[in-house]
Amino acid sequence: DINNTFIDFKSDNLETNFDEVASIIPSLKNIKEVNLSRLGNIRYQGNFTGFLSDFVGFGTINTSLGTVTGDINLKLPESKPPVYSGKISTEGFRLGDFLNDNRIGAITFTGKVNGSGVTAQTLKASFDGNIKSVQYQDYVYQNLMVRGNIEKKLFSGFASIDDPNLKIDQLSGTINFNNAEPEFNFDALLSRSDFKKLKLTNETFELTGHFNLNFTGSNIDNFLGTARISNATLRHENLPLSFDSLMITSNIQDGQKFLSLQSNELDAHIKGKYQIMELPDAFKIFLSRYYPAYIKRPGYIVKDQDFSFEIKTKEADQYFQLIDKRLKGFDNSIITGNLKLKDNDLNVRAEVPSFS
Repeated sequence: DINNTFIDFKSDNLETNFDEVASIIPSLKNIKEVNLSRLGNIRYQGNFTGFLSDFVGFGTINTSLGTVTGDINLKLPESKPPVYSGKISTEGFRLGDFLNDNRIGAITFTGKVNGSGVTAQTLKASFDGNIKSVQYQDYVYQNLMVRGNIEKKLFSGFASIDDPNLKIDQLSGTINFNNAEPEFNFDALLSRSDFKKLKLTNETFELTGHFNLNFTGSNIDNFLGTARISNATLRHENLPLSFDSLMITSNIQDGQKFLSLQSNELDAHIKGKYQIMELPDAFKIFLSRYYPAYIKRPGYIVKDQDFSFEIKTKEADQYFQLIDKRLKGFDNSIITGNLKLKDNDLNVRAEVPSFS
């Protein structure tokens, strides 16, 4: 009667794989959020004490994705989410492959976890961990501390980062993944950042400041809410820029989307039907109708654009030079207009005291 058999053994070399384990514990086949089959051949060295559905494991697991060391109590009740508690650490574990996310690379992590469930609907857990290193996109971030709780796609907690090129002293708040777009509400103090070394920009930008974010969305085009930076400093190639605050707000007004940006030297508003990330290509489509030999149409279908805009500058000369070093001037300017891509209609009115 294997389900009621108490087992106590020490393994010098136990080898298996996901298919074999799932034949003993069928509930593992229902886990879709992580790719357990990518673990490949699994080799366990350590102790196992308890029943198949309630045991303590202390040892090291070597997999095709990396090594995990743990001291975990795992309960697998029938028709209920698994319950777990204990300590876990990894050394160069390929987390992105495990989560089916190619933006994430290897992680080295040590921490404690206590919770139940593994799916998005059943997960309820608290954790306290230190991430020595983790790769995201093209950069390996170091020295992260995360402490918090997650329940049914709602995360609340505290984090800090002390990377050589990114230092966040205080980051606290919530992230809600229950809706179509994630909802962020948190406060953070950015003490150090170098965007070039973080491989986010080609030129050196250094930013510090106090961030207060309360919005939904995963990019600027589905952004709704407010993002505010205060007490900020911004340097470009070791030269200070006129910048101490920035506020971005976005909402729906009379069925149209309204986006506003306000900073020391620039106020900008856009209203209507727009896709910010596709705007450059929208203008290419417009201009290619008049200058097809010089400007080529994008190779994909650009969404319709129908919006009005207004831009007011103060002392913006240094910011225009970030766009193109040949540009100067444009201080105290007002630029208004609208674009209707479907009708091939563009109107611009500009009052520019001087530029070169």
